[in-house]
Amino acid sequence: MDWFMTADAATAARFGLALPCGFGTDYAGTVDQVGAGVTGFAVGDRVFGGALSRAVADHVVVEAEGSIAVGGDAHRTPDGVDDRTAAVLSIAGCTAAAALAVVRPGAGDTLLVGGAGGGVGVFVVQLARLAGARVIGTGSAASADALAELGAEPVTYGEGLAERVRALVPDGVTAAVDLYGTEVVQAARALGVPDARITTIAAAVDGITPANGANAAPGALEEIPRTWPRDASSSRSPRPSGSSTCAPPSSSRRAGTSAGRSSSTSSRCGPPCAS
Repeated sequence: MDWFMTADAATAARFGLALPCGFGTDYAGTVDQVGAGVTGFAVGDRVFGGALSRAVADHVVVEAEGSIAVGGDAHRTPDGVDDRTAAVLSIAGCTAAAALAVVRPGAGDTLLVGGAGGGVGVFVVQLARLAGARVIGTGSAASADALAELGAEPVTYGEGLAERVRALVPDGVTAAVDLYGTEVVQAARALGVPDARITTIAAAVDGITPANGANAAPGALEEIPRTWPRDASSSRSPRPSGSSTCAPPSSSRRAGTSAGRSSSTSSRCGPPCAS
């Protein structure tokens, strides 16, 4: 499950939380009960989604058409995707989708990804590769093999990043996603990437359009698990790393979901899908 904790009142207010706040947002499990008027879900259905700061529980009540921030949401878990995988999809998956929607990588693009081995990064790398882009991913020296396995060409972060990227890609990069701070923004600008093709998820930079999972396109969270490999040998299809949103309109209809019956995994990633 993704987690979010804060002791800062301003941060809590930004995400609609009251201090002290708990943790746990992503979940996966099986529907135990369906509220009156709910359509599209039935007892026994496998589902995944998010319930802001209350998903670490045996049972979670979510709105059938709610949002992660208000009421929680639920999506059908596709056949072939186990609960452990589904439990890391929501926040990181939609944040990655929102970031890629800003820079729109495709065939012929070279995308620089800062924090490529993090919870959001593993999605960004693989989804960009599926779109046909070449991916350069920043990380520590120890993460190089893992990044290469995901489909990225690794480069170490830190001072001199722009020079290392230029040496690796003499023709330059065409887009950049900074998933940690501003280092990749600065490197991308130094490499001539226009601001319109740079985005961040964890820092505000003048001239740069930030990305938030709340702004992911409708259906993004359903599309991501459809690309999941049925053959684990495929490095071109997204795979979770053990590290890991969409916000449809809220509704008063509720579905009870047993999240505690599924496997889950902790992750460190960007902020919850709330704004």
